[in-house]
Amino acid sequence: PAFSLTPDGKLTAKNADISGSVNANAGTLNNVTVNENCTIKGMLEATQVRGDFVKAVSKIIPETGWYVG
Repeated sequence: PAFSLTPDGKLTAKNADISGSVNANAGTLNNVTVNENCTIKGMLEATQVRGDFVKAVSKIIPETGWYVG
């Protein structure tokens, strides 16, 4: 069925547009776009990452007073 709701509260829907807050304890999302900022409060695990998520910086250290041997 395209839509069903069991007496214990299990909702099944196909092609649903859902707005508002969604709270879940488990599940899988495929092909998701996050349009704004998000906070990850646990471990992020990824097999592929694209984008500039590391910022490289350089510092100049004066040579006077340094000994490298």
